Amino acid sequence: MDIDYQTHFKRKLNAFTIFITWLFLLSGCATRESSKTDRMAKPITLAVWDFDNNSPPGGELEYLGKAFAEELLTNLASSTKIKLVERELLRKIFEEQNLSTAQLASDESRLRLGHLAGANHMVFGSYVAIGDQIRLDVRVVDVESSLTEFSKSQIFTISETSFVIKEVCNKIVSKFNESNLM
Repeated sequence: MDIDYQTHFKRKLNAFTIFITWLFLLSGCATRESSKTDRMAKPITLAVWDFDNNSPPGGELEYLGKAFAEELLTNLASSTKIKLVERELLRKIFEEQNLSTAQLASDESRLRLGHLAGANHMVFGSYVAIGDQIRLDVRVVDVESSLTEFSKSQIFTISETSFVIKEVCNKIVSKFNESNLM
């Protein structure tokens, strides 16, 4: 009689153990899904760097790197779903980290500074000006994964600059909306 009771108890214990194991597995799945949802629900915080000038030396459009970044920031500021990191905060962190200008040239250093400033996405850009034509390249990079989530290239003339920057801004905002990152 004792042996039957022990066998019965072991079977019940095994069944309970299997039940608890499945319960933990299922709750683990739910936790993973909700954390993914939490990450996706996190508001977008962007930091925008001055755009790099890749033009041949001696050009007159050196000022465009800062101008493109400032105009993009101004346009993005009208979005209620995107928070922007102030460029002054990026400069302050740059100084506090004692980085050289050469170190700032790497995307990894920029991503680290953006992360320290609270950004979860960075906007990088570059341009090449030859004659009256400008080629603009813009990328939005996820700070945590270093993956490019959006990129756009466009060729235009200097007189079309404001139009092109507004178009890039609208595409960035719509990209975040369609990918449900907001």
